[in-house]
Amino acid sequence: MLLTLLKYLKHYIELIKLETSSNIITVRLKKRKVICEQCHIKMHFHGFARQRKVLIGESSWIVYRPLRYICPRCRRTKAINIPSVKPKARITEECKGQIIKALKYRVSINEVAKRYGISHTTVTRLLRSYNTTIDWEKFEGDLRLGIDEHSFRGYDMVTSVRGLTTHTQ
Repeated sequence: MLLTLLKYLKHYIELIKLETSSNIITVRLKKRKVICEQCHIKMHFHGFARQRKVLIGESSWIVYRPLRYICPRCRRTKAINIPSVKPKARITEECKGQIIKALKYRVSINEVAKRYGISHTTVTRLLRSYNTTIDWEKFEGDLRLGIDEHSFRGYDMVTSVRGLTTHTQ
C-alpha cells in the first residue's frame, strides 16, 4: 500500500524522509504552474501553509506542507495539496474505503480505531457518513432477507440487511 502510494505521488513530491519506527513519511511537494481561477493568469509561489499530517493506511501517516500561491493581480491565495487528499481532510479517501471495508467484515469499531491509530468517534463519524442503497434489481424471484440491529453506546443504532441466498450486504 505504501509503495503504491509513493509511486503514485512521485510526480508531485521531491523529498522523502521515511521513519520506519513510527510509520511516518515526510515529503516536500514540487512547485508547479498554477493558474488563477478568477484572473486566468499565472500565480506566484507564496510559501508554505501549515504542516499537515494525514492518515494513509493502518497507522501510516504522511506529513507535508501544502504549497501556497498568490495571484499578482487579484491577490487571491490558493493552497495546493497532495492529489489524493481533499482540502482540510485528515484521512485519505483510500483509507476511508479501507476502514469501511474492515467494518464490513465484522471487525468492531474499537478494533478498527486501534488498528488505524484513530479515535472511536472518528470511525463512528466515518461510518455514519457512509450511505449505500440496495440494488433491488439484482434480486430475482424469492427474496430472503436477514435483518440485524446493533446498538452502539446507548441510542446509536445500526441496521444491517443481508440477502440470505447470496450472503451479501
